[in-house]
Amino acid sequence: MAITREDVLHVAALARLEIPEGEVEGVREQLGAILEAVGKVSELDLADVEPTSHPLDLVNQWAEDEPRFQGKHYQLRDVTFFPKPVQKPHPPIWIGGRSDQALRRAARVGDGWVSYVVTAERYRASLEKIEAWASEAGRPLDLKQGFEPAHVAFTVIDDDWERARATAARSLTKQYNQPFDELVKRYCVLGPPARCIETLEGFVEAGARTFVLGFMAGADRAQEQIERFASEALPALR
Repeated sequence: MAITREDVLHVAALARLEIPEGEVEGVREQLGAILEAVGKVSELDLADVEPTSHPLDLVNQWAEDEPRFQGKHYQLRDVTFFPKPVQKPHPPIWIGGRSDQALRRAARVGDGWVSYVVTAERYRASLEKIEAWASEAGRPLDLKQGFEPAHVAFTVIDDDWERARATAARSLTKQYNQPFDELVKRYCVLGPPARCIETLEGFVEAGARTFVLGFMAGADRAQEQIERFASEALPALR
């Protein structure tokens, strides 16, 4: 995927970053190199590679003043750990993803799970898998307290549903470099406030307790989208 100057400026605007004119080309080349490397990794056969969840075994060491850990990939000795996290015993670890491997990691070591690009039906089924696999691992979970089920919801709030659909499709097609014209109908929160509320309530009924809203109408409409959602949709979800 070729990165253009316009791509760099668009991402910078979304991130509220100001890139000096003389550095835009350098950033474009760096991003292009990163995407090229990611593309090469995606071509590898990783079927027999051990999942990269082993760093999570270190998290519980954060509570100790002088942590000691002897693992396959990491060892800790002769170290001190200060300052301590505000959260006790450590910041919550949310596992992201929708594959069975991600769900198993959430069941084994997660304090929460966050999904994306799934239907409410698949969300419910995924939570059932997490609960079952956690029980198998000797770690029964309370999905209503102590474990946080979350969902990333790509959102366009607009009185015209078709305009919302087209806006989301255009933005996500560019972001993921694949057609999203049909996918947004299944996976996005779109349209007037009442319809957005209905879509999100389906996830609430499926078990979601936290939403990470990704407003997809562009940087120039971000403030309007946030304010409108806060005033016209959020009160119905509290």
